[in-house]
Amino acid sequence: MRLIGDGVLAQKAAPVERIDNSTIDLANDMLAAMRARNGIGLAAPQIGVSLRMVVIDVPFDEDEKHNGADDEAILASMPLLLVNPKIIALSGAFVERDEGCLSIPGLYLPVIRQDIVRVSFQDARGKNIEAACSGLLGRCTQHEVDHLDGILFVDRLSPETASGAAGRLNEVKRDAERRGFRIHCAGK
Repeated sequence: MRLIGDGVLAQKAAPVERIDNSTIDLANDMLAAMRARNGIGLAAPQIGVSLRMVVIDVPFDEDEKHNGADDEAILASMPLLLVNPKIIALSGAFVERDEGCLSIPGLYLPVIRQDIVRVSFQDARGKNIEAACSGLLGRCTQHEVDHLDGILFVDRLSPETASGAAGRLNEVKRDAERRGFRIHCAGK
């Protein structure tokens, strides 16, 4: 697992040219790494592979409002592989919610994101899919696609939150540097 400060996390990831057995093997490595750290989403750059791939395994919460999104159908397909995902529209209300990141261990801070995101991607069979996601699924999708563009959730903090968290963030960055910007776990 790559940690904040590792150069691969700041790069724009390359598109996946072909979905084949190596793509599926990488997705399985990503799922293993994500689950080893108790995550709900992981982008390929987080395991050091600069490709536009994301895995998501968000639990279904019956109490969460889905605002007419396609969440129920998508959540029934978990875990999900998104190859070359693109956010094609954002809508709904702005919602502030704490986020964390496997590449920034132990830090949870409020981030404002839009509640509904429309995303297009290819699945593990290469089928083109377009879906609207809301709630935790929508937030996770936005967070992971950000990774593919070299953006970390701390880059999305309000100025006030960033200022208040600067000391804790610097501590996490120093720890990541001491670890060589990596945590070893299942997967990569």
